[in-house]
Amino acid sequence: MAGRGPSRKPAGATADKRNGQQSSRVAVREDGTLEQPAPPRGLKVQVRRQWDDLWESDVAVLLQRSDLAAIRRLFLLYQEREDCHDQVLRVHEQRVPLKTALELGLTGDLQHEIDDEGETHSFVVVRHDGRVSIGSQGQMVLSPWARDLRTIDSEIRQLEDRFGLNVRARAALAVAVRRPDPDGPPQPPASATPAQADRDLLNL
Repeated sequence: MAGRGPSRKPAGATADKRNGQQSSRVAVREDGTLEQPAPPRGLKVQVRRQWDDLWESDVAVLLQRSDLAAIRRLFLLYQEREDCHDQVLRVHEQRVPLKTALELGLTGDLQHEIDDEGETHSFVVVRHDGRVSIGSQGQMVLSPWARDLRTIDSEIRQLEDRFGLNVRARAALAVAVRRPDPDGPPQPPASATPAQADRDLLNL
């Protein structure tokens, strides 16, 4: 008896024989919608859940293969944001020369250090959260993680608006997402306005 051949791997699970990397080819269902592809590598559990939620939502009906690169970039930004946010929530320590600390009223643990020439230097160890950092003159400035969060959030908003991933964006795009009913009448494009939808149905 002839064998049945190799079993088909899940969408997005095929490896490229040239480099062993995951293939970006995603299967298309009979109704024209995409099968859920594998998420980008390196996503933590919470962001993986967001990936699953997207592909179980009505918005997924509108996604095409040409959108996948931007969708993956969006979720890598989500992960980058989580990493930055973790740093913002952490308590960080910075050493400030004692003289500067006294001038600026900074408080913390006092430390002394003897250099190679036998001279003693005194520092104050200042603890703060990751929203701020101590600048070169001892002043409090916005931390690198807080600055990165602003940039990442701006990029995320642009991609979310592009794909209708928030209520305001869906309203602005006039997107009425409907899953096709295989037993029902043909449906007009999901992005059509109500008036255009009526005309399209009459012309079918």
